[in-house]
Amino acid sequence: MVGPNAEPQEEVLSHKEKLSWCLDKLGQRITTAGIGLSDASTVRYWSITGVPPEDVVAPIDTLYGAAKRVADVYGDETARAFLRGPSPYAGDRPVLAFTAMAGVDETARAVVEGAVEAFLG
Repeated sequence: MVGPNAEPQEEVLSHKEKLSWCLDKLGQRITTAGIGLSDASTVRYWSITGVPPEDVVAPIDTLYGAAKRVADVYGDETARAFLRGPSPYAGDRPVLAFTAMAGVDETARAVVEGAVEAFLG
């Protein structure tokens, strides 16, 4: 998307759109774990209604942001592997473990962002 001054503008998506993208591209297991839940039916419900509780908004934004950046460069399969696999930047833990904590721990969000930057080079 390009603004009036020919500058790229970041597309703003609703939480419904972000969850739908994650479910479609990452699958329900990764999406559910990535926002810190174990019940995929709840996540599917939020992707339909677009009204997740406030405490999962930051994990949704963090999961979507990380996965979308990697997927845009390397594709959906690599984004899934990146989230599930150990990252040296995350202390050899999966990045997915940190996306789920992004709502309560600002350091977790920084770890995810750092891991994405390191991965993309």
